[in-house]
Amino acid sequence: MNKKSASIVLACLIAFGLNVATLSTVDAKRTSLTDKVAIKRENPSGMVLTMPEIAGLFTEKYPDAAIHSIELKPKKGLFVYEVEGYTIKNTYKVSIDAITGVVSKESKSGKTKNLVQKIFNPSQVIDPKVAQQLAVQAVGEGAVSKGWNLEADKGIVTYTIEVVVQDQKIDVTLNAKDGSIMAKSAPEKVVEEN
Repeated sequence: MNKKSASIVLACLIAFGLNVATLSTVDAKRTSLTDKVAIKRENPSGMVLTMPEIAGLFTEKYPDAAIHSIELKPKKGLFVYEVEGYTIKNTYKVSIDAITGVVSKESKSGKTKNLVQKIFNPSQVIDPKVAQQLAVQAVGEGAVSKGWNLEADKGIVTYTIEVVVQDQKIDVTLNAKDGSIMAKSAPEKVVEEN
């Protein structure tokens, strides 16, 4: 199976409900976040780790950090969660494999401004599956979700869902607390990932 086929299969699995965000306990023992992780999942909802599970991994590693953004996107034929969070003194960014929970990238940098306006509680937003369904409905028949970004900015938490219909990509922005559609981008030609 080539990278493109694997990416399409995984996108379909996510779109059809394997990414149900149910609060689960994540038990990961490691000495650093880049070690291979053994994740013990209660009530697993599918092979793809859920947003609460990924948030749990991040906050376990950085217990004083508040989450700024979580993004699920294809990267080199695999789906990866990219998580960014802040403490009073630092910004942390990690890339986590959506299936295995293994971290492929981790970075730390200085503090951010307007911290309170750029953080959110992942348990207080709508499920990514619901956000994807709303975005696909907003675009219309034949549309498929290809990934999403959940981010807080200026005190507002939004999902940006990448939706593809035929050979066109449309980004749909939703309010992450109530699911209302805030904006849709103009259609763009899909660019193949190498």
